[in-house]
This record gives sequence, C-alpha cells and structure tokens, in this order.
Amino acid sequence: MRLNSSYLDAISLVKQVDIALTSPGSGTIQWALWTSSNVTGATFSTPPQNGYVQIAQNGTMNVASAWQIAAGVITVSGGGTQVSKSIELVNYSSQIGRNSFTQTSDVTTLAVYGVGSTPTGTALLSWQELI
Repeated sequence: MRLNSSYLDAISLVKQVDIALTSPGSGTIQWALWTSSNVTGATFSTPPQNGYVQIAQNGTMNVASAWQIAAGVITVSGGGTQVSKSIELVNYSSQIGRNSFTQTSDVTTLAVYGVGSTPTGTALLSWQELI
C-alpha cells in the first residue's frame, strides 16, 4: 500500500491486520508489517472506494532497507477448524509518508508466511484515511 502518486498530500494510518485461515493444519503463522520506499516489481492500482492510496498484491521489498512496524505469531494446533484473528495496531506508529523532493511514497507491506504444515488463508490490511 502506498500514497496515490496523483495526490500531493494525503495522510493514511495503518490500523489493523486480519488473518483468516480457511483450511488450517498444525503449524505457526507469522506476520510482519514493513515500510520502505524500496519496492520493485509491484503493480499498483487504486481501490474503487477511494483515491488516496494505491494497493498491490505483488512485488519484492528489500527488508535490509525497510523498517518493521509490527509483527506477530498465530499458532494453529491441528484439526479442521477455521481460525480468524484481528490484530489492532494501536501501539504502533504507522503513518504513510512521502519524500517531498522525489515524490516517492513509503510502501507498507504485509508479509504472512507459515511454518510447519502450512495452513491456507487470507490476510487483510486495514487503514484509515485522514486527509
């Protein structure tokens, strides 16, 4: 997620991470929220409900030049039950910024990966637009 390149000023705050596991096995799901302006190969598009941010579901971020905003672990212990977890990011500062000289926006990236018998699921990043 980044600020829309068509707007000079916008403030967006990352608010929540939601992870829904649709066919869990046993294992651990790790998630991390990163911010960096160094993202390659991403195809950004504007969601239909607003114009201040753009989102992408692809791309590569170099974590050596990034800052980790938040991270967490969800442990799934066997069975066929579905698991859903919402993580409110109230303790984290996560405003998306823009370099005023180069007009390059920070990019906030949600990475979700499994360890062990990897469950399948969906992850969602929620934000609030202030301007």
